[in-house]
Amino acid sequence: MESRIYTPYDPQSSHDLVASWFLGPRAENYVFFKECFESILKRQTDARRAYFPNDQDFITPEMQSSLAFGNSMEKLKQKLEDLAEKLSQHSVPFWSPRYNAHMNMDTSMPANLAYITTMLFNPNNVANEASPYTTQIESDVG
Repeated sequence: MESRIYTPYDPQSSHDLVASWFLGPRAENYVFFKECFESILKRQTDARRAYFPNDQDFITPEMQSSLAFGNSMEKLKQKLEDLAEKLSQHSVPFWSPRYNAHMNMDTSMPANLAYITTMLFNPNNVANEASPYTTQIESDVG
């Protein structure tokens, strides 16, 4: 693949740049989204393990191998599959360039990934005491 330097006056470079911001109408950027999501999840795991690293596991391997735990995980997987299936069949395809109505369009990968990251690290973005970094970001962007 040829490497090009982005310039704002090159229509192909502009299109390539915008294409990097979205999952794509056919999920063409799935691999990149998955890599970013796995990186976020890894960082979340590392942060949790680094916080009081000598603490014992709260959720033990014995718990994870129990029938109750296994049944609960299977139910979660099934409910998420059901939800995803129904949403895939009964949602307006805002992500498709063929859908051109109202004021909606696909959400960007940076927005989706930042939302996931923030929800994992701090779902309580209410006050500076509970969310010092995200409060500062909000202040910075106005």
